Amino acid sequence: MLQLACIVNMVPLWSRLKLRVRLCEGGQSQGTLEVESHPAQAVVTYRDRLTDMLTRLRIEAELAPVQEWRRIVERSRHSEWEAYAKNINSMILQQAEETAVTFIYLPAPSFEGKEAYYKFLEIITNNTPPTILVHGISTVTSTTL
Repeated sequence: MLQLACIVNMVPLWSRLKLRVRLCEGGQSQGTLEVESHPAQAVVTYRDRLTDMLTRLRIEAELAPVQEWRRIVERSRHSEWEAYAKNINSMILQQAEETAVTFIYLPAPSFEGKEAYYKFLEIITNNTPPTILVHGISTVTSTTL
């Protein structure tokens, strides 16, 4: 998804725009990864891993965590999926001010039936700026370009 955003940014009309990456950390992972191969049992954050990936892929981007993500996850644990989707939409609208296009990585459909999933997508993209929804079966990242 980052490479797709980078390619869009190479188009002359879009080249002067800034790529902003919003990192949704939280929930059970707490945004960290234990690195067992390191003798000191270092803890590496997802932000560190993403920063490293952006550097290796030569993608210039502003990286910032979404502070309210943890609250959205906590607030939505015991609520319906529609309330969760509305909370996500609200967060996207707050984060997407003055945005030319928004890329959103989607999880695999996990709702009861395709109609519910389509409704979920409709809710999270309601009134958003132009939005590209991305979902892949496996991670494809190339540093050979």
